[in-house]
Amino acid sequence: MRFLPVFLDLKAGPVVLIGAGELLRAKLRVLAAAGARIRVHAIDGNQDLGLSSEDAARIEIAAGDPLTTDLSGVIAIVCAGAGDVGVAMSARAKALGLPVNVMDDLEHSSFIFPAIVDRGDVVVAVGTGGTSPVVARRVREKIEALLPARIGELAEFIGGFRKAVNERIAE
Repeated sequence: MRFLPVFLDLKAGPVVLIGAGELLRAKLRVLAAAGARIRVHAIDGNQDLGLSSEDAARIEIAAGDPLTTDLSGVIAIVCAGAGDVGVAMSARAKALGLPVNVMDDLEHSSFIFPAIVDRGDVVVAVGTGGTSPVVARRVREKIEALLPARIGELAEFIGGFRKAVNERIAE
């Protein structure tokens, strides 16, 4: 296993998203759906990102060169459709110790995006180490069909009792 599945705390800081076109908008939709605060550098100059008003409140459209932008407090960098800027940003992120994903470029990425099954508090990530996104998507579809739609609500309900149970029952 080359990539360890981990979950980023999206409340810890913003994610910087750099790119262009539909690839940028697709990653923006994924990050927005996850509740991330996002700083977007649309390097093609297209500021029309098709955001809902709810999502727009968490998204900053950044101006200027992403290669010189302040990265203080940033928790991750994602490049989608960024071309050579993505490669350069990867080097900068790695020098600063920030996790970086350059879409479809394992060599310049320190993390990859899995196929995601999102059921609220129950989230399943399916990855193939970046080798076959189609296989990951097919496995995700099978898992989605198996998991009840409201299983996240069950996990949240049970989680409400976790502290009380842990205080009364030894490990």
